[in-house]
Amino acid sequence: MNKLLKIFALLLCGMVIGGAFVGLTDIEDAFGSDFSSESSPLDEGSLLNCSYRILGLLKTRDYTGLSEWVHKEKGLLFAPYSTISPGENQVFLPAIVKNFGNDNTIYIWGITDGVGKPIKMTGGEYFNRFVYDADFLNALNIGINTINRYGNALENVAEIYTSAQFVEFHFSGSEELEGMDWKSLKLVFEKSGGKFYLTAIIHSEWTV
Repeated sequence: MNKLLKIFALLLCGMVIGGAFVGLTDIEDAFGSDFSSESSPLDEGSLLNCSYRILGLLKTRDYTGLSEWVHKEKGLLFAPYSTISPGENQVFLPAIVKNFGNDNTIYIWGITDGVGKPIKMTGGEYFNRFVYDADFLNALNIGINTINRYGNALENVAEIYTSAQFVEFHFSGSEELEGMDWKSLKLVFEKSGGKFYLTAIIHSEWTV
């Protein structure tokens, strides 16, 4: 089923994935009618379409393009592990996201699993370690509003974002390490003012 979703998404997006590596200058054009619609939530095809566009921006570190998907007041939350901790996770407004490539500010993104020390990194360093640390554009396991794999960390995206939708891209890990090197990336979309925005990027991996 996951592989079929992948194939379906590729067919649906057509040239979208190739175009994803170019910064998006107009969100409403990127989403088309789905983005600005006042009606029901994004259907699965449009949700995948949007997710692949975001992945393209993440892969190429196109922070300007990414910032255009972020709500101007609510911002974008980053969670290094599966559990979302409101008030503790970093939330950035578009202007900060846009400047990640040139921003040398050290932020505290959470606590390192198994070590207990603060995760102190620049935006660029965090992206390398806790955002696009695997080729999620080519992940074969895709879950729409579904968690592919549960670890020791609490999966609370549905409880925190009750009116949102998310897509999870998952790598199951290697046989050599018995799957302990698995990774997932969730992109969470939420509606605000009749439009859909990227509201959270949640990274998941094996934790102690």
